[in-house]
Amino acid sequence: MLSGDWSSDVALPSNVQDIGSLVSVFPNPFTDVVNIQVDPVCRLSPVEISVYDGLGKIIYHSEKQACDIQHSINLGECSPGVYYLLVKMDGKVAASEKLVKWDKH
Repeated sequence: MLSGDWSSDVALPSNVQDIGSLVSVFPNPFTDVVNIQVDPVCRLSPVEISVYDGLGKIIYHSEKQACDIQHSINLGECSPGVYYLLVKMDGKVAASEKLVKWDKH
């Protein structure tokens, strides 16, 4: 679990709260699809999911309903490399994770 500044190249929030036990990300490393599971305790909170590339550009963004506890993101068209996941609940940063996409060939 990452917290604070990830890299001088990526301008993401440094106020990440450590509640990683409420958010699971799998598999990591991944080839195409990343799954995000939010603990059912949080099912009343709207979830905002963003994925950034190594330069800080948003490559995926979605806002999900409060009742959804499992989210799948298809990043199959992205190049192999390092990406950064940011999960917000009720507008507050809930978790962050470094994602590694590897080439399946």
